[in-house]
Amino acid sequence: MKTNHLIPLLLALLTLGACVSPQDEATDCQECNEQQIVIKLASDNAPATRAGRPLTSNQPNQDVDRVMLIVCGNDENNKNTIVYTKLLTHWMTTSDIYIDQNNRRGRTDRVRLREEERLDEGKYKVYAIAYTYKEDDTSNQTQYKVDDEGLNEYCESLEIGGTFNDNLILSLTNAPGEELFAGSQEFTVYDTGFTTQVVLNRQVAGIYLYVEDIPYYEGLAKLRLMPAADNDGLVLGQFANEDIAENGQETKGLYVMNGTNAKATTEDKQPLCEIKLADWLGENGVRKDGNLVSTENWKQPEDYYPKEKYAFKEGSFFGGSFVIPFAASETTTTNSLEIQLIKDDDSVIKDKKWRVTLPPADLTKQTNIYYWENNAFITTSSVTESVTNYSLLRNHLYYIGYKSTDKNAEQDIPQSLYDQVDIQLKVIAEWDIIYDMVLEPDSSRQ
Repeated sequence: MKTNHLIPLLLALLTLGACVSPQDEATDCQECNEQQIVIKLASDNAPATRAGRPLTSNQPNQDVDRVMLIVCGNDENNKNTIVYTKLLTHWMTTSDIYIDQNNRRGRTDRVRLREEERLDEGKYKVYAIAYTYKEDDTSNQTQYKVDDEGLNEYCESLEIGGTFNDNLILSLTNAPGEELFAGSQEFTVYDTGFTTQVVLNRQVAGIYLYVEDIPYYEGLAKLRLMPAADNDGLVLGQFANEDIAENGQETKGLYVMNGTNAKATTEDKQPLCEIKLADWLGENGVRKDGNLVSTENWKQPEDYYPKEKYAFKEGSFFGGSFVIPFAASETTTTNSLEIQLIKDDDSVIKDKKWRVTLPPADLTKQTNIYYWENNAFITTSSVTESVTNYSLLRNHLYYIGYKSTDKNAEQDIPQSLYDQVDIQLKVIAEWDIIYDMVLEPDSSRQ
């Protein structure tokens, strides 16, 4: 995937674990008789975003609070039976900072399986899910649910002897998406120690809309980025990782649509981004300046974007969100994404819309897409994707306009909407190899 839209970004490698110093390297534990798990959250030269927070730029930021570890039997007689669980909390305050040999910065903590927790010989599969849950801030707690139970409550309820299956489905009904990470890995325990790794990747897509030069219409109130369909179900499966060639075994895949069946009716769909123009235009609200919306009294809406944290180009408008992936529409004439002007009565201004197209080069690279359909991932689709009708894929960042960093707007390039017919998306697929959490035992200390 092209990276020419990227600025030099901070390298951020966030890791989690305990019992060993951060400088120790994990080695093969067949000889040491230790069973330990090391979790690492890694970032490479690609944009990351703040978990549990709005998507605000291409800048790497991180704030994951909890990681749930689940180890299941993987033999015929105990497949999917839970044999070990661990809910790691307060990640950012309990983990240690370190710099690895490649000068990547991060955090590390390690979990040792004590005598009563040690795994017997056999085949196993480890799962890990990372999400945001701040106990003292109810506005910053994951809203994903498993059936009718909150994700955090579900994780806390898992017990040894219970069952945990592949392709866990989470539901989310009050937002287009929420950032979350997950991964799995099979491994075998012999009569001594063992070494295994699992990498957690982002399970949703991200999208933002950063524009200027908005055409004026009487009664204009909002700008919306609308999808052809959306999903309220997220499937945690079909994991992949670029750093560990065998991670996920045969399930490895770069391009994954891991949303459940899409909703296509108008009343069901949620806007991916909605910008209330008055929030950016001061007390006088939306006024006319020639053919455009006047930005004479432009102001940054500090209720959403306080100036000590964010900066935007004067006269611009911004909105962003995480998105549960969805597949291209079976109606091939449908536009997957559309920018709409909305009046103060919530009606769409029919004679001014913008199709949002996918660059042809990105379309040709999105081969071998895995789709969730009928309780399984498949690689075939009845739809031929096009630059106007395309899938939104897991771990990809889609953006209109360019926002370089949160706190500095000097290199920002908002997309002008003046005299435009189609607006082209920019796509970054390097999200596939960042925010990786590595789970591995370590034998360097007894």
